[in-house]
Amino acid sequence: MLGSSVKLAPVISAVTIGGFEKRSDRKHWFTVHVIPADFDAETINAGSKIKRPYVIYRTQEDFSELSLRLGQVDHEFPAIQFRRRNFLLISPSPQKVRDRLDQFVRKLFQNPVMVLTSPVVLEFFGLWDSDIKHMRKQFGTGYPDFEVEDENDTRFDSAIDLSATTEAKVGSPEKEISFLDGFSTRHSTISVIKPILRRARSAMLGESEDRVAWPKVGSPNTDEDDDDDEFGSSRPGIVAPWNLRYMDPVLVQTILPPMGEFSCTSSPTPTPASPIHFPPSSNLRRSGTIGRGQRSLGPRTLRKATSTNSLSAAAAAAATDELDADSLTFIKVKAILNDDTIVILRVHRSISYDDLYDKILLKFRLCGQQADDLMGKSLVYRLTENRAFFVSSEEELQSALMHECDKITFYLVSAHK
Repeated sequence: MLGSSVKLAPVISAVTIGGFEKRSDRKHWFTVHVIPADFDAETINAGSKIKRPYVIYRTQEDFSELSLRLGQVDHEFPAIQFRRRNFLLISPSPQKVRDRLDQFVRKLFQNPVMVLTSPVVLEFFGLWDSDIKHMRKQFGTGYPDFEVEDENDTRFDSAIDLSATTEAKVGSPEKEISFLDGFSTRHSTISVIKPILRRARSAMLGESEDRVAWPKVGSPNTDEDDDDDEFGSSRPGIVAPWNLRYMDPVLVQTILPPMGEFSCTSSPTPTPASPIHFPPSSNLRRSGTIGRGQRSLGPRTLRKATSTNSLSAAAAAAATDELDADSLTFIKVKAILNDDTIVILRVHRSISYDDLYDKILLKFRLCGQQADDLMGKSLVYRLTENRAFFVSSEEELQSALMHECDKITFYLVSAHK
């Protein structure tokens, strides 16, 4: 049974899965960003009363129940599949669950008739009582409490207003400042997902990609005094795919090595070695046992039982959570200069382009490379075997980081090429 719905969702244009958080109920709650079909940033800035984007929170079990109920209506609808726990009782990674949920949402919105007509979908992507309680707990009384199903109620213009010009209606100025600051911190990923939502909206409404105005996307904070994020630097936007500086496909195949050659998942080819001869099984004995045909010369003692599965499930789950949080905060960067010179760094995901470039050059200098060999080199991120683009700015770096989760590979090539 889905959660108690306070307000059904409007006509939806696009939905994307954001981050996740682990609450006191020991469940991972995933942030779901919903964009109504009549959303238009220019109309919002003009002060029109239309539906605005909002944020809801759902668990893995909620999505599983949604998939089950949709499968009962349409038997051809693919059910969502999650990886089962292994013998150590370690739950699947929340990041992998998020990827599965994102694939499920994309498949769901490939059927616009079901999205527009199914009451199950409208109830799922609507506002639940759990969403209101969580938002009021996080942001205080500034978050409105919708408890009336009234189509003429203009209070539900948005569950959360993502526009930078909207003012929060709160009782005192102090609460208003804390509410907006908390919203900006917890939903700072909107600068990254907004281009994806706009592109999904254009595809949903049948608009051409050339008609969508997307030169560059900036930070949602428009105030000059408050344009710093929690890491002390302004959060850059990204560059549209058609505005990136791509390399010539011929140069990509001739200059850059094959992608599989430096793949992190590829293992080196094993070299042939002499076979290992093990003694007969009768001569192999565990510690504390007596061999066949031998007599015990002293009193026998019981050996303490051990098990390979003695790892605590709670400790394993805690270690998994730490690894997941670490993978979202840091990223492993591999920089390739040539076939014999490769360096690997571990940096923060919010690192600036200048700091990353300086760290890569310093690592190459420590490896013995001359400064003349590194002059005029530019970073290149490779998408496919014959498609790559230059990375020389903050926006281009963020565009490259959007394609990777925990590791990314850059190539250093001459800028004139």
